[in-house]
Amino acid sequence: MGAFVVYILEWSVCLLAFLLLYKMCFSGSTFHRFNRFYLLGIVVLSAMLPLIHIAPTEQMEPMAESCRTAVWVDESPLSSLSVSSALDAESKSLSVTEKGAMVLLVMYILYVLVQLTGWTKAAVKMLWFLRGKRRHRIGRWVWLVEHDAEYGPFSWMNIIVISRNEQGFGRRASMRHELSHIVLLHHLDLLLLMACVIINPTCWIVMKEIKIATINHADSGSGGLRTRKFV
Repeated sequence: MGAFVVYILEWSVCLLAFLLLYKMCFSGSTFHRFNRFYLLGIVVLSAMLPLIHIAPTEQMEPMAESCRTAVWVDESPLSSLSVSSALDAESKSLSVTEKGAMVLLVMYILYVLVQLTGWTKAAVKMLWFLRGKRRHRIGRWVWLVEHDAEYGPFSWMNIIVISRNEQGFGRRASMRHELSHIVLLHHLDLLLLMACVIINPTCWIVMKEIKIATINHADSGSGGLRTRKFV
């Protein structure tokens, strides 16, 4: 458990360092594709860096041997009493550490359960919304779902959802934008980050940033899409 907590902290520190560099140098730039892949790359790189450990080249002398040669142990009763007191104090501090680790473990498990429950609830809600609605295939693997409400449009996985009340130029522009999200596979970015958020809460910041980057990326890439099928 302690090693896992240290790993999450190291992952978070590396990720925050890369995010600081992003905010200072690349945030707000027009290199939307670079920003997207940079944010995805730092999540993977930050997760891998703590796993790299450099082993020392020189073999160190065992701790027991060094202590045996460097420290003279007094066999007097007073010395034995001091050693016993030190061991008792160490055991008490260890128990406090174990309690703290247990609290962290419970909090982390609750966080994971809350995240899984939230994502599952959202997916079930979306599937229930799409249930029974008529779909139109507008591409090899792209579907269009129309509804009578006033909200939207949006895309979910390979499905574009739009209101029947939206017509004209606004409809065509919305279709181009949502189709860009699907063609550029932005939903895969979010799925990857959702999995990372469940493990590491710091990835929430990256998810917010990549949503902005993907929206700009879709806007810049929607101009080249053909829209005659959607009119």
